[in-house]
Amino acid sequence: MRLPGSVPLLLPLFLALAPPTVLAGQGRAPGPERVMVLGFDGADPDTIAAMIADGELPHLAALGAQGTLAPLETTRPSESPVAWATFATGMNPGRTRIFDFLERGEGGYAPRIALVRQGTLRLPGMLTRVALLGLLAALAAVVGGRLAGNRFGAARVRAVAGLLVLGILGPVAIFLPDAAPQAVRARQGPAFWAVAGAAGVPAVALMAPMEFPVTESPGARILAGFGTPDVRKSFGLWSVYTTDLLDEESTETGGTRFPIRFEDGVARSIVRGPRDFTESPDEREQSEVEIPVVFRRSGETLSIEVSGTTVGLAVGEWSDFVPVSFALNPMVRVYGLTRFRLLALEPNTTVYMEPINFDPERLPPIVDLSWPPGFAGDLAERSGRYETIGWKIVTNPLRDGDLDFEAFLEDTRFARETNERLLLDAIREEDWKLLVSVFLFPDRVQHMMFRFADEEHPNHDHELAELYGGEIAEAYRDMDRIVGEAVAAAPPGTRFLVVSDHGFHSFRKQFNVNTWLAQNGYLRPPAESEERRLEDLFDPDALFFPGVEWSRSEAFALGLSGIYFNQRGREPQGVVEPGAGRDDLAERLIRDLLAFRDPETGEPVVRVVHRREDIYEGEFVEEAPDLILGLEPGYRIGWQSTLGGFPEAAITPNLDDWSGDHCSMEDTAGVLVSDLPLAAPAALRDIAPTVLDLLGVPPPPDTDGRSLFGP
Repeated sequence: MRLPGSVPLLLPLFLALAPPTVLAGQGRAPGPERVMVLGFDGADPDTIAAMIADGELPHLAALGAQGTLAPLETTRPSESPVAWATFATGMNPGRTRIFDFLERGEGGYAPRIALVRQGTLRLPGMLTRVALLGLLAALAAVVGGRLAGNRFGAARVRAVAGLLVLGILGPVAIFLPDAAPQAVRARQGPAFWAVAGAAGVPAVALMAPMEFPVTESPGARILAGFGTPDVRKSFGLWSVYTTDLLDEESTETGGTRFPIRFEDGVARSIVRGPRDFTESPDEREQSEVEIPVVFRRSGETLSIEVSGTTVGLAVGEWSDFVPVSFALNPMVRVYGLTRFRLLALEPNTTVYMEPINFDPERLPPIVDLSWPPGFAGDLAERSGRYETIGWKIVTNPLRDGDLDFEAFLEDTRFARETNERLLLDAIREEDWKLLVSVFLFPDRVQHMMFRFADEEHPNHDHELAELYGGEIAEAYRDMDRIVGEAVAAAPPGTRFLVVSDHGFHSFRKQFNVNTWLAQNGYLRPPAESEERRLEDLFDPDALFFPGVEWSRSEAFALGLSGIYFNQRGREPQGVVEPGAGRDDLAERLIRDLLAFRDPETGEPVVRVVHRREDIYEGEFVEEAPDLILGLEPGYRIGWQSTLGGFPEAAITPNLDDWSGDHCSMEDTAGVLVSDLPLAAPAALRDIAPTVLDLLGVPPPPDTDGRSLFGP
């Protein structure tokens, strides 16, 4: 198997496999009855081309032979949220407002998650609620009295009616908070499935990326996918319970390790839930809601009791979904779903608990997981429960060493099969003309397994490669099989587009940008730098860049691709003058970054540095990082640098299980496979207008892509 990033892009092979219409784009075929778009996160064009050349991936090969098999230009940067936002809307990041996984928080230097923003839903205050309650009670008394007429007991009826209203609605008036958190979709611009639905084309979008919270979309049925938070408003905070600790620990990727102790075969701990927003509108004053969890050992099994449910597990077993509930107050409760895996009984009992998903059948009114609102629950009732969290599959616990590769592959299979079930059930419904479904597993497998396929990776392990070196290829075979199943199940006349948001490379070395900025005089670092943790992003009291001398700092890095200028009038302690000062800093940084060489090999690290105004257009351009880095394949911005950390060296080897990537890397095209003849070259921004053109629906006027049916 040839590795993405280890050979040039196999464009000649694509052109040899594709008919001449791929180059010419001879115009749109007469309108099909149905269109299906299948998205596969991270599917790499080089890998697909190489496997097809080796006689594998027959269903993808067949589609390409009928129409199109081509690389698909991705976004800059080639990060999943940025790319999927452009896929959905056909708009560049300057219009979608998505530039990275992370963004600079308002009025400061701290990073925040860019996938979903948080607003506040104001509710009627206590005085208003009490007044309304009194009015309703009086109204009920009047109506009750009139119904009773002048008969004996009319006064009693009035009293009972009023008391009933007070008894039923009184707790609501008392315990309803004055405000509640309200998720606000970060991505701007309408998705093509919503545009199609509004134009009268019945559309279904499953695991739709960057779509949470789902807004009203007449004519469409939408289930949010990538970008959906968990019950704790995070994107994957997980837990481990173990007898191997004395004190609680936090991991780099957002895990919490809880120490447990057995007495007479029983151990007790807690499950952390959401913050109690009924206590205060200020998140800093809200406590986390905790519920008890009990572990009981009996022979070779362990039983787990939580929220009134008990499950028994042997070592290596996953539980089914376990419902959990968190009472914020007597009237407000949040329901979730989680799963457990018993990792070991001896010498230390250790249990993994996945992030807590929202229960799609018992969603809070403020959680807009789908449109219509009941669609998420309908899917669960029809196809079985499913994970709602946007970041599926246990990459982070594997990174931190709390799960092994077998558990990772089991979870990958679980997520893939769940999505397959949702897709095939939706196909059989046959009440759609546009069906979109997105799968994440190719991305996750390549992130965690690349070091086994790449012998030059600094963390390559020959023995483990014997066991897991073929898992990336197996993920592509699964992708091909899913495409084949969808083609076989779809009604006659359905046309297909198979799309990925980006490709993949080996991630061999980390470029620690803040360290480099400090070494080159652009940033005055603190005397000591603490290790940053993913959980810090969800802690309202967490401090970022503590001790940095901002009065002597011109630039800082946040996220997986961006550098921000410490600009006067924009940053709290800005020193860089807008205009000429900003232009001078940009020129110096670009010059020095392009001249930087890997101290070990002498090779360039940075291929290109983009000024935001050169690659973006739209009303949100000024929210983007000032500079966007495009690194050479093999290099990626380091983990600590993404959160404002300062590792000792600018370049460090990647000795992590997370060994493949695409973020920060300039040359990372996705793939387009279709049974339709489409024009080349093609870009991710072209998918939305192409699908709408195929359906006879005009795209929104500010769409940046073009229909691939054009000349």
